[in-house]
Amino acid sequence: MLDTSNSSLYIRLLRSALDKASAAFIITDDRHKIVEWSEKAQCFFGWAAEEAVGQHLHELFFPQSIQKRQEQVLAQHLKSRKENISVQPIRINALQKDGHEIPVELTIDAFELDQKIFFCCEIRDGRRQFPHESPLEQQAVLLNLSRDAIVVCDLDYKLLFWNDGAQRLYGYTREEAVGRVVHELLNSIYPQPLDEIIKELHEVRHWEGEVFQQSKDGRAIAVLGRWALDVDAYGEPTRILISNTDISDSKQYQHHIQFLATHDVLTGLPNRALLEDRLQHAIENAHRENSSLAILSIALNRFKAVNDSLGHDKGNLLLREIARRLVHAAGEGNTVARLGGAEFVICLEKLRSPDAAREIAELVLKTISLPTRVAGQEAFLSASMGVSIYPKDGLDRTSLLHAADMAMHQAKKYGAGVFHFYSAEMNARVLQRLRTENALHGATEREEFVLHYQPRVSVHSKKLVALEALIRWQHPEIGMIYPEEFIPLAEEIGLIGQIGEWVLRTACRQNIQWQRNGLSPVRISVNLSPKQLGSSSLQQGVTQVLADTQLEAQWLELEVTETGLMENIESAQQTLTEIRKLGVQISIDDFGTGYSSLAHLKKLPIDALKIDKSFISDLGKDADDAAIVTATVAMARSMGLKVVAEGVETQEQVDFLTSLECDELQGFYFSEALPASLLEETLLGTERWFDR
Repeated sequence: MLDTSNSSLYIRLLRSALDKASAAFIITDDRHKIVEWSEKAQCFFGWAAEEAVGQHLHELFFPQSIQKRQEQVLAQHLKSRKENISVQPIRINALQKDGHEIPVELTIDAFELDQKIFFCCEIRDGRRQFPHESPLEQQAVLLNLSRDAIVVCDLDYKLLFWNDGAQRLYGYTREEAVGRVVHELLNSIYPQPLDEIIKELHEVRHWEGEVFQQSKDGRAIAVLGRWALDVDAYGEPTRILISNTDISDSKQYQHHIQFLATHDVLTGLPNRALLEDRLQHAIENAHRENSSLAILSIALNRFKAVNDSLGHDKGNLLLREIARRLVHAAGEGNTVARLGGAEFVICLEKLRSPDAAREIAELVLKTISLPTRVAGQEAFLSASMGVSIYPKDGLDRTSLLHAADMAMHQAKKYGAGVFHFYSAEMNARVLQRLRTENALHGATEREEFVLHYQPRVSVHSKKLVALEALIRWQHPEIGMIYPEEFIPLAEEIGLIGQIGEWVLRTACRQNIQWQRNGLSPVRISVNLSPKQLGSSSLQQGVTQVLADTQLEAQWLELEVTETGLMENIESAQQTLTEIRKLGVQISIDDFGTGYSSLAHLKKLPIDALKIDKSFISDLGKDADDAAIVTATVAMARSMGLKVVAEGVETQEQVDFLTSLECDELQGFYFSEALPASLLEETLLGTERWFDR
């Protein structure tokens, strides 16, 4: 036996032995602080010896989520070693430096050195029994022989194993399934929701029951499920084991499967398939009896926000209550269907007149708006509705459903609690919108856009000091289209960035061309849409255009609307500050129509306020407008900002604004927006702006 009284020699020999061993070794003192850390421990766990020595074994070694439990296990093990009781190695989860948890086999021996107790920990990889394959892969051949669907998932419900039986039952291949979450492929649609199954599983460690699920192709499947929560030696959950047996062929389930194929599981209402079938019969009856029917397309407003606020389960209860109310409001003999989400459709048969549909539509909206108490909480909902009438709005079910849906979307534009009847004009607007959308794509490349420029005149010098660049669309068939008719659509379909960049580049290029032709320099102002203002690349784009066109930044002004600013004031402030540093001027357009505060205005890097033309048009007639304009000019003065009045059309307006010492005026009184070719004489300064 080695004499441990020579501690220095003992430690050197011990270190040498530990470093040559095949296992990883860690030595701790009696307080579990690490005093030795072998080379194999460094390779296995990732910490260097200088990082590990001095650390507490528990803090370094154990995942925080199970630290307390494993400390108890280890403490019992150490107690047994102190008492010289022979115990078997223990299996625990250990933590590597990169955060990965791995199973290890831990053997601990106690020894005495210099009258102190130390513990020698031998660690071996708990995965070593299957160096090339996981236990699941080792058992896969056996599990694939089962006719049942055998599935394994981790505690985050991510699928780890999917046998051949699962592929046959659900239609998803192993490659499609593994890595996805249980809720995507094994969601229970009736009678017990998957979340309830999982809750019971965690409470009692197992679940068994009969549920209906859906295959990849949408078929309803009746299964007998046996689910178990697998635990480790310390009772901690590790994974979920699932065995599902197909019982769809049993006669007692055929009725349920047929019901699920044609009904919404949550509410019990007919689904789209059954609605279309019933609607087809209703049309045939109406044609035969020369009567009318109506389709009511209903969308609950802001249901997602309410659902997120209440929680998923309470949201489902709310939908069931709305479904019950709709059935009651629709009356006997009519069909109420749920198409999914927060969308419903009512088919009203044998109508006396369109007024009858109107009465029920009003009743439906009223009953939806009534407060609903769900699990002790009160919820308020509203809806938008579209109505189509057979045979006026369509002769087949597709046309009628489409017309009602179109009318519903039209109703949404007018706010909550509104319904609209479909009209041919509505369809014409939609078709025109579609044609406009198609034509917008490629309009820049086809060079169909042009810029017109409207002068801004200085009250003090009586000279032209700026031009606002205004886009026009020279459509080859329709002719000249003004921005209010296509810019909102361009924003909606994602073309505003491309169009906005064209406007900025074209205006800057034109300005530098005028200057090179010897004309007096003036500022060019370009409008930014809210979406452009929200773009992270705006500052970079402006910088690039100035560099490409060689226009000095002082001759460029960007106009942003007050409403657009308030959509994201913090982001807008940061973006505009960076642009202002370039030397570009910033003005707020349509001032007075939004909800900005003085606190916000003080923080923004702006040079001017443009008073909206709605306040200018009635100057001299409306005392309130005069007071607003006077106050705006005074406020701007106190903040060191210029004031520009737009929409100036009369001498009376010019006189009033001049008396207030408004800095710049713009409007038809001076000039409409003109193409560049007509502006050169104006830029030479020959126009006498105030002598009209």
